[in-house]
Amino acid sequence: MPAELGEIEAIRREIWKLLQLQMETLSSAQELSDRQIIECYNRQIRVLELREKLEMRSSENRPEFALRLNAETESGPRTLRENIDSFLTAAQAVS
Repeated sequence: MPAELGEIEAIRREIWKLLQLQMETLSSAQELSDRQIIECYNRQIRVLELREKLEMRSSENRPEFALRLNAETESGPRTLRENIDSFLTAAQAVS
């Protein structure tokens, strides 16, 4: 159990680090370069992967604390592919 809790904590720390990098990048420049945008997309995809992993670990250890990625998906969490597809669709709409 302590090893599982350590893994959950490591996942949370990595998510926090990635989100901090996102905020720093987004607040540091008026306009982002293509490279910065790609890095942001890659970090966001990694955050989605980690959230899914965290959800699995959390629900295994404490089902009452299972995370919900989206209230609309009461039948179950969205797949990584669904999250990435919706993220990329939104990004294309902006560009």
